[in-house]
Amino acid sequence: MTNVIISGTVLEAGTDKPISNVSIYFDGTLNGTSTNKVGSFSLYPQANTKIPLIISAVGYDTETITDYPLGKKLIIYLKAKTYDLDAITITASDGMSREEKLKVFRREFLGTSYFARNCEIENESDIHLTYNKQTKTVKAFCDNPVIVRNKNLGYTFNFILQAFTSSAKGASFYGPQFFKEDITEVNANVARARERAYLGSRMHFIRSLWNNDLVNNDFEIYRERAADLNYDSIVVSYGGQKYIRLKSTIGILYKGRPAFVFTDTPGKDIFIDKDGYNDPVGINWGGDIGRQRTGDMLPLEYKTSKPPVLSQAPVDAGVKEIIAYADTLRKKMPAEKLYMQFDKPYYSVGDTLWLKAYLFNTTFLSASKSGIVYIELANDTNKVLMRRMIRVVSGLGFGNIVLNKEEIPEGSYTITAYTNLMRNFDESIFFKRSFYVSGTGPGNWLVNSNVVLSERSGKDSLHLSLQFNKLDKQSLGLHELDVRVQDDKHVLLRDKLQTDVHGALALNFSLPEKSDPRSISIIVGDMVKGQLDHQITIPILVNRPENIDLQFMPEGGDLLSGISSRVGFKAIGEDGKAVTVSGKIYSGSQEVGSFNSSYKGMGSFEFTPIKGLSYTAKITSPSGVIKEFKLPAVKSAGTAMRVNNNAETDSIEVIISSNLPKADYYLIAQSRGVVCYGITISGNETKRISKSLFPTGIATFSLLNANRHPLNERITFINQKDNLKIAVSSSKANFGTRDSIKLDILVTDKDNLPVQGSFSLAVTDDDQIKIDSLRNNMLTSLLLTSDLKGNVENPGYYFQRPKDTAKDLDNLLMTQGWTEYNWKNVFDPTVPLFGVEWEFAVQGYVTNILNKPLPTIPVQLVSTKPGFAFSNLTAKDGSFTFAGFPIVDTLTLFIQAKNKNNKSFNVGVNINKYKPPVLASISQRIVPWYVNSDSSLLNYVKTGIQQKQEEINLSGSNMLSEVTIAAKKIIKYSKNLNGPGASDFAVEEKEILKAGKSTLNDLLLKKVSNLRVKDGKCYVIGELITHLIIDGIDIEFAGGIKKLIPPAQDLKEYFDNIDAQDIKGIEIMSSPKYQFAYKNEYLHDPRIDPLSPLLDPTRHAWIEVTTRGGNGPFLKKGTGVFVYRPLLFVAHKQFYSPKYATKSPVTVKDLRSTIHWEPNVVTDGEGKAQVSFYSADSPGTYSIIIEGSDMNGNIGRETGSIIIR
Repeated sequence: MTNVIISGTVLEAGTDKPISNVSIYFDGTLNGTSTNKVGSFSLYPQANTKIPLIISAVGYDTETITDYPLGKKLIIYLKAKTYDLDAITITASDGMSREEKLKVFRREFLGTSYFARNCEIENESDIHLTYNKQTKTVKAFCDNPVIVRNKNLGYTFNFILQAFTSSAKGASFYGPQFFKEDITEVNANVARARERAYLGSRMHFIRSLWNNDLVNNDFEIYRERAADLNYDSIVVSYGGQKYIRLKSTIGILYKGRPAFVFTDTPGKDIFIDKDGYNDPVGINWGGDIGRQRTGDMLPLEYKTSKPPVLSQAPVDAGVKEIIAYADTLRKKMPAEKLYMQFDKPYYSVGDTLWLKAYLFNTTFLSASKSGIVYIELANDTNKVLMRRMIRVVSGLGFGNIVLNKEEIPEGSYTITAYTNLMRNFDESIFFKRSFYVSGTGPGNWLVNSNVVLSERSGKDSLHLSLQFNKLDKQSLGLHELDVRVQDDKHVLLRDKLQTDVHGALALNFSLPEKSDPRSISIIVGDMVKGQLDHQITIPILVNRPENIDLQFMPEGGDLLSGISSRVGFKAIGEDGKAVTVSGKIYSGSQEVGSFNSSYKGMGSFEFTPIKGLSYTAKITSPSGVIKEFKLPAVKSAGTAMRVNNNAETDSIEVIISSNLPKADYYLIAQSRGVVCYGITISGNETKRISKSLFPTGIATFSLLNANRHPLNERITFINQKDNLKIAVSSSKANFGTRDSIKLDILVTDKDNLPVQGSFSLAVTDDDQIKIDSLRNNMLTSLLLTSDLKGNVENPGYYFQRPKDTAKDLDNLLMTQGWTEYNWKNVFDPTVPLFGVEWEFAVQGYVTNILNKPLPTIPVQLVSTKPGFAFSNLTAKDGSFTFAGFPIVDTLTLFIQAKNKNNKSFNVGVNINKYKPPVLASISQRIVPWYVNSDSSLLNYVKTGIQQKQEEINLSGSNMLSEVTIAAKKIIKYSKNLNGPGASDFAVEEKEILKAGKSTLNDLLLKKVSNLRVKDGKCYVIGELITHLIIDGIDIEFAGGIKKLIPPAQDLKEYFDNIDAQDIKGIEIMSSPKYQFAYKNEYLHDPRIDPLSPLLDPTRHAWIEVTTRGGNGPFLKKGTGVFVYRPLLFVAHKQFYSPKYATKSPVTVKDLRSTIHWEPNVVTDGEGKAQVSFYSADSPGTYSIIIEGSDMNGNIGRETGSIIIR
């Protein structure tokens, strides 16, 4: 406060009579007073600012003063208020009750947040409300200030409502407000609530902008998806004050949460104040900030109770420079994390996989910028069988994938998902999930496999005991089998063998020295004549003790002579999985220590190495074989780092040891790409660092020398215990079959405040689906495994009992997390190759016949399903971009460019097609469901077969039709409108391959004898007008025009320019049985008389060509037209959940394995949501898994169960 005060007198205009009890205050503050009996007042001004002074009294118009000279008395005149009687006339027939209008007013004035829901308007009866039926607009005004008590934030404020309007276009209101404290002392709950309301608010943004401190307050600004802006881009200063100068819409990100600000008075500078005030005239807010209402507001005097978690003031110039480099890298190379929840852990052929994607900004775990996620489904040979895109909005996307037998046969698969931005980093950050797809045929076998490894004549020998049974557990006795043992390159053994009367089979063979034991499998085929052709693969897991890999990793990186060191170790077997080990450490023949693994082959031990000595670890296998491993060499001079992270303390102890001459070092700690702590030290020092500086997750501690070269490094896990708390409850302890089930969900944060967020919920039948609580989930993936390379076995173990597993988690991070942080990339960053894909877009360029770019060329993009068209001009470099596409699963786009003479001749349209990354194969093998099956897996397969049979019985169909179709030539991936194999004539891939180097024209002339050109006008098959369809696209569509008689030259251009090697199959539709589906799709044209003989389908034939790329018609020479079929989007269908009446008859038994899937459970301002569904027909237990986030830095997961009787 300043010693100079503002004082004056308030008089009534026209009479000069003093007015008492006039409220005088600075807008948006706690700073105010009122006039005395003679109309006088005095108050201290807000320090160093020009916030408007508000003068308000009942019965008078409110005055606002922005120019108030300090030290001089003010004379203020208030005019008596006049009322528009028409405006306050309230009618009972305006189409909306007063309570309904009040609901609209409360929602738009107070807001819908938790704080808003706990606000109370104390004088609602003073508010006048009107509704206009024609414009559907609610308006409100109030003679007196609207008095609002905010129970959670501890304030009461008076709001002078100068205008309020709410319609379908949105809501707007304005007026000054004055705050009063409701409490004498701010308790912890109120302080937390105020902090939560402040962070990311308009006030927080204005303060950060005024102070030129956006980065340290976790804000970013940008303009229309262009490069990031900065303080100097939008702030101007003059007259000792600061102003925002907006030329266009400015995007704002707070921890990834999007907002924006724009002006409807271009050219007007908008005053801002250091306390967070901004002139409300002419400025508009949208997005996350725009959704904040009066119920979320704080007075300008509010001071945040603590500094932002992810910031720390640098202690010197060197540390400050390192922080600046790290921040620059984070901006240039923004990182993302992706997690997906599936409805269950395994599937069967024909099943539907339901998923939800959560895409986060790595730094804040808030919604990331990318709008497209790519997913790839690969089999166990790493062959990609399916690629799709998921549309992501505000970090969220969901959909489903049908596992068709033709595309996804029985076997093990891995889904890999990533964004374009994630491709700037190592593949290890991609999301990956492996699962098995089981068959559903009644001829499935079960195998119990037991492998015994022994040594014979100096060679490793495998003895396999196999027991074969049918699904009904009947033994496969006296069965002739074709048995083949192979690795991924060679057949090691092949023989015809017979099971004994009990279905048992014994097999012995020696392992060749050069074979890869990680890829050995037995392939068993059914040789019984007349039986269904059946073949299964049995993985053989070989683990020879002498081939254990044991690695030792000193804490911080090095063993330093004379300094006690903690050494982590990890033991891996031949199958890539952890093995338990114990052993001793020797220096020569002298024992100096021992070690024992504690969990998953990992552990640590202490010892002090001595200069000049070398150390060896020895372990003894159960068979008595001794194996030796060398420890890292001992350094005679250097530095060492020890990190003590006690889960029960609030700080981390970092001990730096050195036997070098005294020198300066930088101790830097970072998490999620942000430097959270930095200090300069001089050698042997111990630092205690508060955990409050770090978010939950992995923190990396690095010691750098004066030249910023890394010397030591250690990662550890910080648990702030701040994950969301999710409670799932139901109205009953148990339910019946086909019963209606309602689940109530409540989500709160660490302070027990309700959370609005988006969650996904899966309910599965325990009799069919076995839920593994130790596998990767949202918490383990985002907070742990996504920051580690390699496979982490049972990551859920480390999160189940954090106190008990803290030591094991530390061992994991000392071993598997033992990788050098890439400081070189911090100080000399590479240029990112992949940018943000905000949404799906089609990009390309136009060239002439000499391949030179053509600028300002008109380009048109047309789609028939759904129907829409875009147009654009090419840029200076000939490039073009189309965006803003509708949300559909499949798009077929026709792109045409014309030269300045409006001709397409010698104009080439080129599309920047998506080029997927080459992904490494998954090293972990998935054991098929039929090998050593547990009861849940076995029941799942049996139930799937039973469900399929129920459907067949209900539909009256039988297996004969399936056999008939299977006998036809089926072209894989064909877009045949009649279905697989439904054509009059087909040429399969194997026939095409035999044709060698040839064209589509060569194939057709050879295979379709009656194809010819009639009268030089069109192609005919016999006498049928012939059309060419490539990958489901009619080549005759160009610029939106369909030709019912395709010119021969059009078809010949494709016949001559498509190579046979690019074709998977050809189908001919020439009989009425198959013509009608194509007529309905391709011959409808509203411009032609529907009775025209040209629309008679029996006069037409169709050639359907399926190409390897599946991208539709594409000619190698430029004709100005490009037909582009982008990657498919995942289907976006609603999960089918049956609804049962009280006494509904049972027609088909309900045997669902996924009882319910709800991908978008949205909690309200009170943190509540409700999910309803019906139980199936089998009694038992259902498991519930719910995961999700508020997309603002908080994530959560919970499990539960339901009893069905």
